[in-house]
Amino acid sequence: NRAMLPSLSLPPPPPLQRQFGDMAASLNGAASSVQTLLGNVPPKKLKWAGIVFFALGASLNFISYSYAAQSLLAAIASIQFVSNVFFGWVVLRERITPRVRMATCIIVFGNVFVVSCASRKALPYTAAQLLELYDFQFRAFGLCMIGLVIFLHAVYAYFRERERVGSPLPHSALVIPILYSCVAAMVGTQSVVQAKCLSTLIHASWAGENQLGHLFTYVVLFLFLGGTFFWLYRVNKALSSFDGLFIIPVLQAFFVIWTIIVGGVYFKEFEAFTFARLFGFVLGVMIVVVGVFLLAPPPAAAESTGPLPRPDGADNV
Repeated sequence: NRAMLPSLSLPPPPPLQRQFGDMAASLNGAASSVQTLLGNVPPKKLKWAGIVFFALGASLNFISYSYAAQSLLAAIASIQFVSNVFFGWVVLRERITPRVRMATCIIVFGNVFVVSCASRKALPYTAAQLLELYDFQFRAFGLCMIGLVIFLHAVYAYFRERERVGSPLPHSALVIPILYSCVAAMVGTQSVVQAKCLSTLIHASWAGENQLGHLFTYVVLFLFLGGTFFWLYRVNKALSSFDGLFIIPVLQAFFVIWTIIVGGVYFKEFEAFTFARLFGFVLGVMIVVVGVFLLAPPPAAAESTGPLPRPDGADNV
């Protein structure tokens, strides 16, 4: 009988704002504990721990190239910016501004689109099969890329020369770093393409089909080392020639875009795309790029730190 049951008086649930406040307080407490723990670790041991974790992450990243499409992995790599924000807050106690929170959500949202629409094509390749991918279509694409690199670098050099003689062209402060970043990324993405090739060849050799006797394996290794050296050199030059708060997101955005394009064309990852999947994939990549740009500090914050000093000869980058 319902009348005989005792009446239960449940307390009202706490307001949503209070729930999030309690969660934030718990996270802040955990972050403080982690920072205190790291503060008790000797700096030398902390440095070696960082090196070990970096090497482990780089190795896992290299291995992943043989298990998924490059166009997918290149976009997902933008999650590193989200993890940078998290570890910067936990370890360095950096303040997470509303702008950073919004940028982080945008990057995650864009990656949802990318993962949903990206190619699932990740075939095992031998050295001979990778060589066959240098067909007429990719050679034509490569020649177009070389022509575009030469043209963009010539425009960049012209803007630099006009700046050097004291008569800069309109919007030079914006055009010059963008041209520099685009050229650097177009060439530097070869490091990622060849890294995927190397990972695939090592995976095939590990599975019992030795690829070390094929000359193309060493061509891939040479291109990988050359692309990596070029990219690191250009990034280092960019940091000494432009405002680092602005140039890093621009470099990373172009690097993601060209890694997706070059890898998608070379490995024929775009051939299985329907119009709807292509639209969703491109939309996801654009959302990710917007999120990466938003992670850069606003102009007021950048100006407060002042521009980085420009060393002699920086105009000749």
